[in-house]
Amino acid sequence: LSLFDDYDLKFDESRPLAGGTDSKLFREAHTRGIPMRYCAEAIVYEDIPEERVNIPWLTKRHFRIGLTMGQNEKESGAQLSYIPSQAWEAIRYCTKSLSSRITLNRTKSDKRWLRACKAAGKTLGYFNVTVDSYKKIDGN
Repeated sequence: LSLFDDYDLKFDESRPLAGGTDSKLFREAHTRGIPMRYCAEAIVYEDIPEERVNIPWLTKRHFRIGLTMGQNEKESGAQLSYIPSQAWEAIRYCTKSLSSRITLNRTKSDKRWLRACKAAGKTLGYFNVTVDSYKKIDGN
């Protein structure tokens, strides 16, 4: 923790309902060379509320994750060519999702749909688009 103090690293509290602040904090720590360790014994359990186990919620989550990734890419100096490549990825996976839906392969369709949502988020995240995903608290 002293390294976080030394580098003045903290969670960005400017958008507390947007999500992605943990990713940004640890990306910055990694960029600054702060060592991080993996510990197999440190198992973490999380209860996932029933409201979050469905495609509409996962759609929003993947889109938001993409927003954070797109913002990170821009901050890291990604070129403008990043935008059409991610937009194309979104279109490609939308098409594949629809194709899988037509052939009645719902699992494959859903997976491709979520990849499309993440790519769409990456595209818009480059332009600093944000959403407040956590206005509503799910579960207990």
